[in-house]
Amino acid sequence: MRPSGIPRIALLCMIVCVAGLAGAPPARAFHAEPSETMHHVQLYTPFNGRDVALGLEYSIEPLAPSRVALFAAFAVRPYHKKVLDRVRPHFAFVYNELLYHGAAGLSTSVPIAGPVWAQVGAGAAYVFGDYAGTSQPPHDKWTPLLRGGIICSPHESPVFLQASYQYADLRSGGSSWALLSVGVRF
Repeated sequence: MRPSGIPRIALLCMIVCVAGLAGAPPARAFHAEPSETMHHVQLYTPFNGRDVALGLEYSIEPLAPSRVALFAAFAVRPYHKKVLDRVRPHFAFVYNELLYHGAAGLSTSVPIAGPVWAQVGAGAAYVFGDYAGTSQPPHDKWTPLLRGGIICSPHESPVFLQASYQYADLRSGGSSWALLSVGVRF
């Protein structure tokens, strides 16, 4: 599986969000009343030029007008990728790796214009995996997770689109990731 068509999808999502700015009435802050708790569930795909993953994220805003949310996410590479494990100079093993990562942290968002919001977040991710056909365990580790991007929610719809940049050192996949997601809030 190659992530070749994903940059085109990212561009299309960005165009839809920018088009929503033209003539759109200002959206309310995700339909939240001052004491209401907001929940968000989204399917997302982190990708870069070498790798792609699929994930699910849940976030909760305990005090909705504050715009601060706690999030928890889990993603998996949906295919095995060949990776090199260098044992010493000029000697390495090749493994078929399946990679997972779980993350948790805080995020906040501010309105930009109309249905478009800017979002930033920080947290920690635990990266782990499996080498197929061997008992050799991959090198599990903790890594910081930083992200920032835009959210587009057309005309007070409960559905939203998100395009973001994420830094998280996911071992064989690299550390710079683009994220596309679609979600619902309730």
